[in-house]
Amino acid sequence: MFLREKYEDGQFIKMKARLVADGRMQDHTVYHDFSSLTAKTKTCLKLAVVHNWDMLKLDIRGAFLCADMTDSEKVYMLLDQQLSEMCSEWVPGVREFVRGDGKLAVKVSKAMYGLIQSAKLWYKELSGYLSSKGFKACKSDESIMVKRMESGSYLVVILYVDDILVLSGVPNDRYWVRSILEERYKKVTSEEGDRLPYLGMMIVKRNFGYEICMKAYIDEIVKLYGRNNLREYTVPATGNLFKIDEKAEVAADKNKFRSIVAKLLYLGKRGRPDILMPAQFLCTRVQAPTKHDIIKLEGFGIFKVHKGMDQVI
Repeated sequence: MFLREKYEDGQFIKMKARLVADGRMQDHTVYHDFSSLTAKTKTCLKLAVVHNWDMLKLDIRGAFLCADMTDSEKVYMLLDQQLSEMCSEWVPGVREFVRGDGKLAVKVSKAMYGLIQSAKLWYKELSGYLSSKGFKACKSDESIMVKRMESGSYLVVILYVDDILVLSGVPNDRYWVRSILEERYKKVTSEEGDRLPYLGMMIVKRNFGYEICMKAYIDEIVKLYGRNNLREYTVPATGNLFKIDEKAEVAADKNKFRSIVAKLLYLGKRGRPDILMPAQFLCTRVQAPTKHDIIKLEGFGIFKVHKGMDQVI
């Protein structure tokens, strides 16, 4: 069971609690197609700018749990003692099945968060439902669903795992999507306006189009690394970036290095293309980073991001 604080644009929104299955214990060789399709952010914004569309962001609470496991997939999960005791209190009838070690084995019937196939099961569920309502997936990007309304206007739904963005120039068309999702999935929240948080970005509508700002996301990266560790380096990256000293001392915290590099890569693809090249190179070093790699992370990644954190694309 995980508890996590959720922030949007640097502001605390809510505390999220989620029961997660440990997908690392699954046999990955059994599954050949388990990745979920994700839309290209640039495509979404380009559509909105060209057609002067507004956006509506939708969130389905516990989205993955709305998708059923298929009959061919049988997955069992072992709950720890604390969760087993909680389960016994909620459903007294299961107490007799608690094992001698205080743990309870359960069969998974929904696409639990953490299972390797859950994201794909959710995509199939949601895209299938939208198809039944007249939407068609784009051939060039199947995570973009399009429907032509009776008025002749187009309605576009962007799917990014469990983040949903609706684009249209007609407000009632956007609200219709919300209503059909509420009809099937019940707990649906929505958000719209000139400032819309989406996938770590703040999308700001202007007279000339849309701006993307990721200041809050950058601040999170800098906070994770530690502001006191930042030192000024010559940027942009020089040829030293690609020189590897195999004899250099191994970095002390490999997990932290991997986490920060992954965040920089995401940032580079969304709103800071100026750091994309060093971020991509550092991705090749995450398995066995050295102290020299740490210096490169500071100089070509963290510091450059920090100095440009007010940048808007």
